[in-house]
Parts: sequence; structure tokens; C-alpha cells
Amino acid sequence: MVRKAVKSKGKKKAPVHIEVENADPEPEHPEPEPELPKGGEAMQMFSDGESGSEAGEAPGSDEESGDSASEADLEEPSADEEEAYSGSEENDEETVNKHKEQAEVTSLDSLKQKIEDDISLLNNWRQADAVMRQGRSREEVNDSIIDGLSAMYGYSRELAEYFYRMFSPEEAVQFFESNEKPRPVTIRTNTIKTRRRLLAQSLVTRGMAVDPVGEWTKIGLKIYDSQVPVGATPEYLSGRYMIQSASSFVPVMALAAQPNELVLDMAAAPGGKTTHIGQAMQNTGVLFANDLKKDRCKSLAANCQRLGLTNTVITCYDGLELPKVIPRLDRCLLDAPCTGSGIIARDPSIKAKRTVADFRDQSQLQKKLLCAAVDMVNAKSKTGGIIVYSTCSSAVEENEDVIHYILKARNVKIVPMDEFVNIGRPGFKSFRQRRYHPSMANTRRFYPHAHNMDGFFVCKLQKFSNDIPQKINRDRRQPTEVVWGEEQWVDENLELGHGGSGEEDGAPPEKRARTEPSANGSAPSQPKSNGKEGEGKASGKKVKSKVKGGAPEQENGQGEEKSEKPAAVEKKQKKKASEPTAAADAAPGKPLKKSALSAVKSKKGAVKKKGKK
Repeated sequence: MVRKAVKSKGKKKAPVHIEVENADPEPEHPEPEPELPKGGEAMQMFSDGESGSEAGEAPGSDEESGDSASEADLEEPSADEEEAYSGSEENDEETVNKHKEQAEVTSLDSLKQKIEDDISLLNNWRQADAVMRQGRSREEVNDSIIDGLSAMYGYSRELAEYFYRMFSPEEAVQFFESNEKPRPVTIRTNTIKTRRRLLAQSLVTRGMAVDPVGEWTKIGLKIYDSQVPVGATPEYLSGRYMIQSASSFVPVMALAAQPNELVLDMAAAPGGKTTHIGQAMQNTGVLFANDLKKDRCKSLAANCQRLGLTNTVITCYDGLELPKVIPRLDRCLLDAPCTGSGIIARDPSIKAKRTVADFRDQSQLQKKLLCAAVDMVNAKSKTGGIIVYSTCSSAVEENEDVIHYILKARNVKIVPMDEFVNIGRPGFKSFRQRRYHPSMANTRRFYPHAHNMDGFFVCKLQKFSNDIPQKINRDRRQPTEVVWGEEQWVDENLELGHGGSGEEDGAPPEKRARTEPSANGSAPSQPKSNGKEGEGKASGKKVKSKVKGGAPEQENGQGEEKSEKPAAVEKKQKKKASEPTAAADAAPGKPLKKSALSAVKSKKGAVKKKGKK
């Protein structure tokens, strides 16, 4: 008989000996107990507290094999199996994502093709038949293009329509497409410390691929590729160049600051334009650099120190308060805070968060700041009197509308900047229902699809008077005083109607009757009333009438009395018009003036004709 030892789970028990018939005889020296495989692969044959003898079953029975199989199914998978399973899941996710991307690309391609077809239809609208138009009007085709551009590039519907109406359909697509591409990195050479040629040679040895920005600037470099961080080179840390967008060169070039001048940069941080102005002034004169926020003034001061400016005064004021603390200037640069609709390539969130209402709201602050900038500049400056206004926005409300306002609010005019800036497109002289001054063509606009730089607007103004235009509003509620007297009885007043004498000789008789002298040379006869009005007794006395709200008041030597209402007076004047008045008789010793005499004769003739009838 062979005896086999079986271990049970839980507490240690004595081995159970099971006798098996027809087995080989037991060897004298029993074999050592086999070790269970490591890793928990050994299966439990019996539950706790039970043995094979109690169950009365052999280890190889069918029930035992079933229990072991069920336990094997509940075992945790090995590490290799887990990796294989997770790898398969990742592969499935990648496959799903690839399918989604392919579907999106396909939908974008079809959407782009639809936009191109609609634009082609607009270009050939007259030749297109009803089938090609698909029963749509021209405006419906435009709306379809706007919806497609909004969905394709992620703009809000309102903003997409705004930019679409600014250009032709083909150019609008180019504008939207260019905002999806990053602008090249550009740097400005600090001519106080080096020259562009020497700086380019030094950067090439650092592993940079550089080229000049263009023929329009002599200090700009464009970096295509760099093996080192552009803002961490020894040349940058020593102040030989400033990282700055190419479009930001233009306002300073238009300002054309001269040495030994007083110049202000109203919104200066982080200091790109300020340091550019300083090097144009050759570190002479006084340069005021202002910014509203203290935190931004720190970077402004650091850049001025790094680039070696020694003529700069940094201030932290609200721009509207600067006229109270800054002396009269020769030149001023206002790079106004704006909505940033020209730098969408750098900040894609503008596509969805900006609205046309934001453009209008921001323009209110820009108008106030520009008025403050103009007030600080001295129009009598021998070298200056220049104000430059710029924004990094493409919105008309923040550009042409602001300039249109300042032309009326202050004594300034737009001057050309072709001598210093020979790139850019002219500003709008009209936009939709708006109409601007013809000199608006001297402003400059920059677009990403046309100039490969951020969207920008620049205008150069010259102040020709320090006076602020005052709009005179007539207050019709205030009384006007008219003085009556013999000194007013001259040909000019009688012919032109001054002093209440009516119009020329052809004036109605009832108007002339008031100013014609009486027979005794006394003051002009007044229309009779109910007997309550006073009459001027002295012949040489002046009669004053104060008109307030149309009701005349008479003044004579005996006191003031109010006259009747104008309507009643007019009725009585009409009755008197058909009768000759006392003014018709010539005063003895005082001949009438020619104009008055002709009026009397014409009146007598009219009365005679009426009597005959």
C-alpha cells in the first residue's frame, strides 16, 4: 500500500493516510514531501475542517477537479496577462481616436470644399443659373459661407460675420487661415549697444537661423530656428536685443522721436516700444514711461535697465490723470489697451470670448485716453506736437471711429507717415454705413495674411492749437434784451430789419409801423391795446423791451407794464394795417428818411386802391 500525505488549509493537522488498493508496496524509506509550486499556483483540495476520509472521496474524483477548475477561474491574472490586456485596450482607444480624427478631417475637407464652391458661385453670380444657385439668394450664400467659417475655425457667429464683411470673400478666407498659423519670432537690435550685422553674426554662432525682417526696417531680425532659447542667450541678457513683434516697430517709427525732446509712452509695459523710443532719442532728453499696474512696471524697469536706458522716468498713474502731473510734451505715443482682435494667432480664446459690443465698450476708454494724450502735447513745440495712436486690434470701432471722434473733439489733424513707414494698407475712408474724413487714408492697417505680422492699426496726428473746441449751445430759455431809440433809426436798421424794424422796404406794413417815427418826432408808435399799456411821453426817451418766451415787456418813464399777448397784438396790427398811422405824417422840421418815405407812399397808394374797390 502507498501512503500519500495531503495538507489541508488553515491549522496544521497530522497527515491523513489513505489506503489505496492494488498499489505498489510502500518503500522502506518514504520519499520526501513534494514542495508546492511558488506563486500560489497550488490548488486547495479540501476546505477547512474537512479531509478526504471524512468526505469519503478520492483525490482524483470528478467533484474535486470541478472545484479546482472554479478556483482557477477566480485567480487574479498575472502581470504579463494584465500588460497584454491593457495594451489591447490602448490599441482599441488609439484605433477609435484615429477613426474620429479621420472623420473630422473628412468633414473639414468637405466643409472647406463647400466654402470654396460658394465663393466661386458668388464670383460668377451673373453667369450662374438657377441649378447652380440651388434656389438661394446672394445673401443666403453669404450666410452659408459665414456659418462654414465659424464652424471650421471656431469663431463665434457674430465675430465671424464681422471679419467676413471687412474683406472680400476670398481675402476673408485667407484672413481666417492666417490666424491659425504662428507668427515668426522677431527681435529688435538695441543700437545703443550694438549693430544689426554684428548681432546677426553672434547669433548665428549660437546656432540660430536669422534673416532681416524686411527692407522697411534696419533694426529687425527674424528667427526661423534656434538651438538655444532666444530669451536666455548672453546677447539677450546683456541687452543687445529685445524680443518684440514686427508690427510693434511701426508706431515708434511713425513717432520719430528726436534727441533732447520730452516724450511720453502712456501704456509702456513691458517696455518694447519704450526702449525703442529711448534708442531713437540716443539716450538724451526725458522719456516718461507710464503704466497703470505696478506689477507690469517691474518688468518695464528691468527692460529699461537691461537695455541701458538712462533718460527714462517710470510712473504708475491712470492715463486720465497724467495731464495733472506731466508737463507739456513734444511727442506722445498711446498704444491703447484694446480687445486684441489682431493677435488671435497668439491668443485663440479671442475667437469665442470677444463680441462686437466689446469693441464698442473698449472704444469709450480709448477716446478718453486719446483726449488726455492730445491735451498733454504742446502745439507750439518747434520740433514736435505729434501724437501717435495705435492698437493691436482690427476692429473699426477701436480704430477709425476713435480717430473720427478726436478730429472733432480736439484741434488735431491726420498727417502722412510715408517718410518713416512705407508698408501697410490705408485705413478705411468708409465702412458699411460709416463715412470718415478723406485724410483717414493716411492711417495704416496691418493684417496677418497680407504682411505676415500681427493685426495692427497706426495713426499719426499733429496738434495745431492748444485750445479745446467749445461747442456753443444756445440757451433759448434766456431772455434777450433789445434797446429801442432814435439812434436805431438808420437806413441799415430800417432796410435790414434791425432793432425790430422788420425786413426791407417790402416788409409788411404792420412791422414797419412800429419803427416809423410819429408826427411829433416821439418814439415809435405802439399798437393800441385795451388802454392798460403805458405810452412813452418824452420824445427822446428810449423804450426797452425784454422778450422772454415771446411776451414783450415795455419800460417807460412811469414804470413797467406788461403788454398783451402776441396773438392779440397781431390781430390789432392787422386791423391797423389798412389805415394810415401817425407815422405817415411828416414831422415838422424833421424830414423822413428815404426808405421810410417810400414805405409811407406805398402804404398810401395801397389805401387809395382799397377805397376805390
